[in-house]
Amino acid sequence: MCPHSRVKKGVSPPKRRRFMKKDRFKKDQMGVAAVIGTIMALLVFLTFLTVMVTTWIPVTMKDNERNHMNDVISQFSDMKSSVDNMMVYTSISGKPSLPTYQAVTLGAPGVPAFASPTAGFLSVSPKGSSNSMITTSFIQVSGSPVTVNGGGSVQMYAPNRYYVQQWVAYENGGMLVKQDDGQVFRALPSITFTNDSGALNLDLTQIDLIGANSSVGGTGIEGLNLEVVYVDEQSYTLRPSTNLAMVFQTNYGKAYFEYLNSTMASMFRTGPSYNEVAEGNYYANGTADMGTSDLMWSIHYLDQGQGIFKVTLQISLSALGGTVSVKQAFVNVELST
Repeated sequence: MCPHSRVKKGVSPPKRRRFMKKDRFKKDQMGVAAVIGTIMALLVFLTFLTVMVTTWIPVTMKDNERNHMNDVISQFSDMKSSVDNMMVYTSISGKPSLPTYQAVTLGAPGVPAFASPTAGFLSVSPKGSSNSMITTSFIQVSGSPVTVNGGGSVQMYAPNRYYVQQWVAYENGGMLVKQDDGQVFRALPSITFTNDSGALNLDLTQIDLIGANSSVGGTGIEGLNLEVVYVDEQSYTLRPSTNLAMVFQTNYGKAYFEYLNSTMASMFRTGPSYNEVAEGNYYANGTADMGTSDLMWSIHYLDQGQGIFKVTLQISLSALGGTVSVKQAFVNVELST
């Protein structure tokens, strides 16, 4: 036996270790449960978030924008009423009216952390602006031509993201609402035609806005300072068998065309006939039985580009002529920014 292999006295030989077959990485059942619970909670949260983003937020924002447009229409209605009342005061007293402040809400509220507010844009286009003009021309019985110029508008544009985009305007004493699929007068301008035993009478109340061309955008509340500074009233006798013309240059051409067309057709009980020359260029015309002779009228709608339209009402008077009464109110409008 090799001397190195001998075991010293009193020393036990080393025990041989036995290894059991075990998984080197023991599975932690509680750790797996925690991970699965976290994943499930995340899935529930993401499902809830998806429902909010795709359903609840669009519905809420649509309601916010619709309510905002209703508020704007109400505010513009209040503005029209205020101007009408101030005009009556100035017409009776001969003095400028007291200034009136009209608040206009520019934007619709958003949803905190999910959707930003929807901004709006308020603009004032005074008399003489290319997008808001009215011209009335005729010949007096003396043979002298008369031309009455005016115009001006206050417009609110709401580029809504969930509700339909809309424009609300106060122009020529009327209030208009426009959206992509149509436009209409919500409050009619004061243009009245009557048949007085064969003579044509026109009563026109013309609101001319004066001041600076200005605009503002945002989501807060802006205001307009309004004051009727002067009201002029004139009456004219029309020369028989001549023409009377009213020309409107506006952003709301279709609303004016439909308004004038329905007004002429209903007042003179004549059905209009349409003649479309080209896209954005068409006519309506009719003939009214005035008793002793006929009155002929036509309305021409022309798209001039850049969102501006020209609508012309042409009336060929009967042999009895008629009268024109014009009340022209000059209203100073300023943005209070």
